[in-house]
Amino acid sequence: MPRGSAYDEFHEEQKLGKVYDSRLMKRLMRYAKPYYKLMAVTVFVLLIMSGLKILQPYLTKIGIDRFVLFSNAKLDLSDTTDAFIREVRERYADGLLPLAEDGWFLFDHNDIDPGDAAKLNKLGVLGKEKFYVVREESYPEGAERDTIKAIIARHSDKFEATSRAGTVIVSYNNIQEIPKEDLDRLRVNDRLGILYIGLIYLAVLIVTFGAQYAQVYLMAWIGQNILFDIRNDVYRHLQSLSLKFFDSNPVGRLVTRSTNDVNVLNEMFTSVVINLFSDLFMLIGISGMLLYMNWRLGLILLALAPFIMVVTLLFRIKFRDAYRKVRVKIARINATLSEHFSGIRVIKIFSREKENIARFREINLDYYKANMYQLVVHALFSPVIVLFRNIGLGLIIWFGGGQVVQNLLPLGALVAYLSYVEMFFQPINAIAEKFNIMQAAMASSERIFQILDTEPDITEAEKPVAIEPVKGKVDFENVSFAYKKLPDDVEWEWVLRDVSFSVEPGESVAFVGETGAGKTTIISLLSRFYDVQKGRIRVDGVDVRDWDKGKLRKNIGVVLQDVFLFASDIKTNIRLNNEAISEEKLEEIARVVNADRFIGKLPNGFDEPVTERGSTLSAGQRQLLAFARALAFDPAILVLDEATANIDTETEQLIQEALWRLMEDRTSIVIAHRLSTIQHVDRILVMHKGRIVEEGNHQELLAKGGIYYKLYQLQYKGQEV
Repeated sequence: MPRGSAYDEFHEEQKLGKVYDSRLMKRLMRYAKPYYKLMAVTVFVLLIMSGLKILQPYLTKIGIDRFVLFSNAKLDLSDTTDAFIREVRERYADGLLPLAEDGWFLFDHNDIDPGDAAKLNKLGVLGKEKFYVVREESYPEGAERDTIKAIIARHSDKFEATSRAGTVIVSYNNIQEIPKEDLDRLRVNDRLGILYIGLIYLAVLIVTFGAQYAQVYLMAWIGQNILFDIRNDVYRHLQSLSLKFFDSNPVGRLVTRSTNDVNVLNEMFTSVVINLFSDLFMLIGISGMLLYMNWRLGLILLALAPFIMVVTLLFRIKFRDAYRKVRVKIARINATLSEHFSGIRVIKIFSREKENIARFREINLDYYKANMYQLVVHALFSPVIVLFRNIGLGLIIWFGGGQVVQNLLPLGALVAYLSYVEMFFQPINAIAEKFNIMQAAMASSERIFQILDTEPDITEAEKPVAIEPVKGKVDFENVSFAYKKLPDDVEWEWVLRDVSFSVEPGESVAFVGETGAGKTTIISLLSRFYDVQKGRIRVDGVDVRDWDKGKLRKNIGVVLQDVFLFASDIKTNIRLNNEAISEEKLEEIARVVNADRFIGKLPNGFDEPVTERGSTLSAGQRQLLAFARALAFDPAILVLDEATANIDTETEQLIQEALWRLMEDRTSIVIAHRLSTIQHVDRILVMHKGRIVEEGNHQELLAKGGIYYKLYQLQYKGQEV
């Protein structure tokens, strides 16, 4: 079938609106409202986890600068005539260690502002050499402190005195010349410090693991419950829609809405709505740490943010188009597969496999192209973000490394900075990924809400009527009905035209006529699957539009030509999960319709499994089960729509007697092409082009020599009339 045909139009998706719709988001968040307390707990856990992650590089910095490498350098502040030097001496008085030489101090890079360090370096008063500080009071009194004093005395030429008693310093070069055994004793506190930092780091990792487990579990639990509610709402709403909606929407599309699109929303609730707080907190926290540690380097990195935002905004449009194309194409594939698999018998009977394969290949190619377009867009975006990350790393190494060389920045701080750069771009990349998820979620939510916003064509009356017991009187009064309008969208394409008839309680009436005359439509209107455009239909004197829909349909038992059986067992297909129908009642019903003969031969009887659509049963057996199903609910009105068309002659003989017995004292409407099945009904109505043209019993209509007579002749040509 060529492109642009009615087939393609039927399976094509509707146009969608904006990529982000605050109204849609508010509606989605209503589903999350019952779980807001758990969501708040999850956000709190995420904040704790994010804070612990931000803490990890800083612990590394402390370990390196405090206990591994030296971050102390000499500072010449002897020129008190310089206002800035006087300001530094006052501001950092508590952190400066006075040396033996007047006006000279030792300072720790971790305790001084990088900007002040840069100014001091420009003045030429900042030393380049690193020093290690030995404080005797930091060692336990007794033998250990005496050992430290002995080491200092033994290597007195390596140490420099300070103005503080019991405190000496040693340069990096000189400390290399001290024997390992003595050096180990000198740095015993550093090893303990590294041990403590390691234990704290391990504790942070354990708590982070626990928080992450709790976060993942809570988000998954919340997400699945929200999905559960949405799926129930979608299914419940679909059940409330009229047949007109299902006539214009392929099954595959509706399955996609109820499954794939709902699952896409799971990603939004679990990965976007809650994790967004974590990502934003990470960005804010890391930015704060970068500026706190060295605001100059922090500003260099943050200067990349506007470029990243511009790139993200540019790619946003592409992401939107890519996701929508994929969702449209997968819905079309699902609809096509559903249709082809449902009609596989017809396909094989008419040997249409090659044509359908070619058609599916074309649809599959469209889906492939949509996916490839999405992959290309995503493949371009990720490397761009990685490029900015590498630029950030390069800038930090360039500027930060230079500051380390100039004694303006401790090495541990640079190591922590590089870790923070990696962490800084993780939320950005994650936000980009979440933006992708949001694109898909918005597209899916639009489609889901298109279904939920579809108003049922058949609405319940404000005060629905339910008559008990139902007598079964049926009246059609000047009924005209059309399924759709003509192409000009002005006039209706009438299927029934000014149809009027009455059926008294307990009366049996048959409808005959050529295909398309409107016979089956009468049944759909009687059950109020559609509403008429003109006239009215009454059951027991009450307009069907005023009836309670459930009560009305419960009192109308319909047996269709195309019997649908559910994948379950025999008894479930008869009573449709109505446990009020007992096993004894099932057996009685089966005997009445003569279905007990074949059910009794099944290995498991009423518990015999039934495959999808009852494919393992014969057409006659399926029809008998349909009779049993209709009778199980004891309807006041029995409708048989070509009910014996698929039954062989032998089976037909078995049920004829049962049918007439069931129709006795019950309003019965029979639609049949086989005139032999309706010869004994009370009245026969002949339809032609949507109108009732003849009425009477079998003999009266034959005597008229009209349409009924011609139909009879065509079926029984050669037999005596």
